[in-house]
Amino acid sequence: MLEKITEKCNGCGICVLGCRRNVIELRGEGKGKKAYIVNRADCVLCYNCERYCPLEGVVYVGPEVNTSAFKKHLPQFGRLTTAQATPLEVYAEMQYGGQIPEEKQDVIVVGAGCAGLVAAIAAAEAGATTTVLEKATDISDTNTSRSGGGFDIAMEREVNPDARRLSIEEKVRQAIEITGGHCSPELVSTCVQNIDSTIEWLKKMGMKLARRGIPGYADSLQPWLLARGAGSGANKQLLSIAIKKNCRILFNSRAEKLLTDPAGRITGIRARTADGIKDFAAKAVILATGGFQANQEMLHKYIGADFAYDIRLTGSPFSTGDGHLMAQKVGAKLINMDQIHPRNIDKSWVPGSTGMQGPLRELQVLAHYCIFVNKLGRRFMDEVDTSDIVANSILKQPGQAISIIFDERIRMIEPGEVANYKPEGIIMKAASIEELATIIDAPYDELGKTIAEFNSTVKDGKALSLDVPKRDLAMKIETPPFYAIYPVYCGLNCTMGGPEINPDAQVLDRDDIPIPGLYAAGEMAGGMFFGRYHTTEGGATFYKGNYQVTTCMLTFSAVYGRIAGTNAARFSRARASTV
Repeated sequence: MLEKITEKCNGCGICVLGCRRNVIELRGEGKGKKAYIVNRADCVLCYNCERYCPLEGVVYVGPEVNTSAFKKHLPQFGRLTTAQATPLEVYAEMQYGGQIPEEKQDVIVVGAGCAGLVAAIAAAEAGATTTVLEKATDISDTNTSRSGGGFDIAMEREVNPDARRLSIEEKVRQAIEITGGHCSPELVSTCVQNIDSTIEWLKKMGMKLARRGIPGYADSLQPWLLARGAGSGANKQLLSIAIKKNCRILFNSRAEKLLTDPAGRITGIRARTADGIKDFAAKAVILATGGFQANQEMLHKYIGADFAYDIRLTGSPFSTGDGHLMAQKVGAKLINMDQIHPRNIDKSWVPGSTGMQGPLRELQVLAHYCIFVNKLGRRFMDEVDTSDIVANSILKQPGQAISIIFDERIRMIEPGEVANYKPEGIIMKAASIEELATIIDAPYDELGKTIAEFNSTVKDGKALSLDVPKRDLAMKIETPPFYAIYPVYCGLNCTMGGPEINPDAQVLDRDDIPIPGLYAAGEMAGGMFFGRYHTTEGGATFYKGNYQVTTCMLTFSAVYGRIAGTNAARFSRARASTV
């Protein structure tokens, strides 16, 4: 039986775009068109319908929060078909007697997230016949579908609406300084130079984008553009545009081996499709397979055992490093493989959900006025820093969990946001600091000392003489009642290292020479983002990096996806003319 989502619905369809699991459908015609819940049990609590409804009329959709209810939505990698479990060459012999079927395209793209679909659209627009291979069974399980759908347009400070845009040269210097020289100046420069034109191009292609609406910013100064329907909507829009551009999209198709000629030039890719093993001959291949956050072996190797086994996966479970492994086998150089982009999540997170409703997204402005303390009751970083820096810093704290603490005066900065924070029971209230310490399971003596020292140092909105200074937005924690969001965890969104690329999105070999016909874009491309941990004299450990200072991953994916697609099509034409 169909269930109307709400009487307030105006049939705009944003909830349908944003839904990752096709739980909602539009039914009816004209003014009678309404959104209906058609598959409530498949909701994975991404909250997109509720968060992006323009009328704020959508009620809670999901089932009861029960972890076991969501396990069926995760890929069951343990149940492999014969085609999936058998080595490629052995299965090809079984299936075809060794003669693997082949079809030809100008460009093959591996991955149907933002980078892959933008690359396919750009290649098709440049005249190349293009096929996209995607391992997931549908568009809902790409990492883009699990993202917030925000495109950074290079405002320079998350908490400073008056900050001017830096020049390209200033941006490059800033990125080099923050990363200690571990990012590519050429990639940074090319990305920043192409952000505005890429966003305008996306709009021209039919992408629906709007200002994000961060509190504290005038409409003309909003630093983000948000895709209609958030990340899920962005992916669905790009898929629709790619299909209109005559790109062929093959889901449930796992690319496993890059094909080369005797000279080492890329000649295509071998994949397991729904119809069996197939070779896709092509003059150029674009790898856009995402990170390796769902590959425990690679996490253990590059990130460390502590993270590989304990971290919560908020990114796509299909991101298992396939592109990295294929590129490495043909000589690609992998760089910055220890870099990750995590998210902040609270205890309401369940497997299968994205973690997009975390405290540093829903309470973004208020959080900068709070203090963050670890299980020892100590501050460990400047709370003015951006959310990814906080999430990375959480990884180094005891138990990989922290508390966000504020008082009544700070609550009144954003009372509506605090009242609307979902679900109930995440924000805890206490009449005293001693009671608060009990709630967050921190030693009262240490927490009391931390807050007292912080309060005594606050002057003119700053607290600069502490072991961990707060450079702005400092307010004393002294007005009861007191509040805490606890525990706040780190969820792994994606990894950010991989094959090194040049500004033309060509994959470089170990001698920094482009591998002919091989391109990469998005999360799997290395060289753009880097961060490192720092320890203060008092022993506090925190993270600093250039993610969101330079740009965000979705923007990087779009910019270099477009570059990769355009150059792959050009390379394809050049190879065709020489044959």
